[in-house]
Amino acid sequence: MDRRTFLKAGPALPTAAVIAGLPRLAGANTGSAWRAYEVVTRVQVLDAEGVTRVWLPAPLTVDTDYFKNLGSTWRVEGGKVAYVEEPKHRAGILSAQFESTTQNPVLVMTSRFATRDRAFASLQDYLVPGDTFASDVYYFISDGMMPPFNPRVPADLQAMLAAWIDAGAPNN
Repeated sequence: MDRRTFLKAGPALPTAAVIAGLPRLAGANTGSAWRAYEVVTRVQVLDAEGVTRVWLPAPLTVDTDYFKNLGSTWRVEGGKVAYVEEPKHRAGILSAQFESTTQNPVLVMTSRFATRDRAFASLQDYLVPGDTFASDVYYFISDGMMPPFNPRVPADLQAMLAAWIDAGAPNN
């Protein structure tokens, strides 16, 4: 069975998307070291006319097991700046306003944060090459659990998937 042929089939694509989003595939910490970054965003509005407003999204404001906010600083040339954080989702935004007399207004935000790798289970973790009935992915599709919001995968495509798995799930 040629995997490309199988994937070209319409219902197979939503199924693949659902497989990628299964809750069981959620990330897990790999224990790797943290890497720190500094991102400088500079916005200069050329030939501004009238009152000018600029909005910049801030990095995630809450720490997680894979992301740490190390703080942001900003400076504005010729205007006023305000930082607002939406409390429910902890989303931050930096807004600046420049009066009409400001020529070429500039806003600079420097964001520092640290990240580390995360791992997730791949499709291969739900596939037993050579054994269709031991493969969770085939079970989910043949039982009608996937795709959850689309019509059931047609029998001929299920047969193609089974043949591909039984052939050892070659990566072709």
